[in-house]
Amino acid sequence: MEKETISSLGQDGDNEIISNASSVKDGEPRRDGQDVEDEIVTEGSAFVHGGPSQDDNGPPKVDTEVEVLHEKVTKQIIKEGHGNKPTKYSTCFLHYKAWTESTQHKFEDTWQELQLIELVIGKEKKEMTGLAIGLTSMKAGERALLHVGWELGYGEEGSFSFPNVPPKADIIYEVELVGFDETKEVSIH
Repeated sequence: MEKETISSLGQDGDNEIISNASSVKDGEPRRDGQDVEDEIVTEGSAFVHGGPSQDDNGPPKVDTEVEVLHEKVTKQIIKEGHGNKPTKYSTCFLHYKAWTESTQHKFEDTWQELQLIELVIGKEKKEMTGLAIGLTSMKAGERALLHVGWELGYGEEGSFSFPNVPPKADIIYEVELVGFDETKEVSIH
């Protein structure tokens, strides 16, 4: 079995090893004798250091250049990352906050929920298409503000269950790509 590592860069640049991207106590990795194959390498990410720098008064105000990634997706970098960008079938590990653009209503916050999200590029849920497009433009450790048109978000109908998103709602994401695993999908013929 090949060793799988996740590349990420954070505030201090020091490498930290987190087994299975889960148990972290006081910023220290879990040490329970797991095989090296099960370990994920991150570098000073918000996952380890406790969350985003912004408060909860709506999306952060960002003055950096707006990059058009798609007709319905734009990105502004909040914090630079380093290294490669994820490609199709990469498993991305991320945190995000999501707001409806028109009302500034925050409907999801994985930092607050202490829940690191896994998203496989190319296999994401339909409502995550715009987020996935943004992730493919990001480097490990990068934090960015994404504006996603409703067509690549929750669509014409919206979502009236969880999360509650109105019809045709454009979405703003503050997202941090903590790291990713570049394992490619293997097809058996």
